[in-house]
Amino acid sequence: MSRIRKQPQRMCVGCREMKNKRELVR
Repeated sequence: MSRIRKQPQRMCVGCREMKNKRELVR
């Protein structure tokens, strides 16, 4: 939970899923 990033929770969730997928593929 970082207030520095001004992004909606929806984007956060999507970013998290994408990051997880990228990590798995890596």
